[in-house]
Amino acid sequence: MRPKLVALFLIVFVAGVVAACGSGGDVTQQTGLTGAETKASTRTSTTSTGRARTSTSTQTATISTSKDEPPQAAQIKEQLIGNSIVDPHLGEWTFEDESEFVDFTIVNQKVSGNTVNYTVDVRLKDIGDGLLYNGELKITYTWMDDEWVLTDVSGEYRSGGPSI
Repeated sequence: MRPKLVALFLIVFVAGVVAACGSGGDVTQQTGLTGAETKASTRTSTTSTGRARTSTSTQTATISTSKDEPPQAAQIKEQLIGNSIVDPHLGEWTFEDESEFVDFTIVNQKVSGNTVNYTVDVRLKDIGDGLLYNGELKITYTWMDDEWVLTDVSGEYRSGGPSI
């Protein structure tokens, strides 16, 4: 690792430790950008083709940015780490590392008031066995307390073949 990167890492690490100690020692799981508390929720909906679509959100991620600049692909991928989607046929996929995203294409972005909804086509590579999967994600961010907060992730993934 380069000396400048090591120094930057140490500064960020020490700042995080100092912040945790200053809050009475109460430490929550933190994201790489601003931090967020961990929570779990599950939601099931039905697609236009009648298939069940279940999502499990294991964290609420936060991105600090301007309200006029919703999160972009790189920020979204980073914030998906730790979240899950459940395909009714293949089971649960938990995003563990950004390297799983072989392709990440935002096909629709709709901003409505304090909410932005994304439809994303993904090609995922399983870290364990290297198999490739195509899928579609529905991702929602909400503008709260001067930050874009990841509030919902749902979707499906399929082995091989064209994107859903």
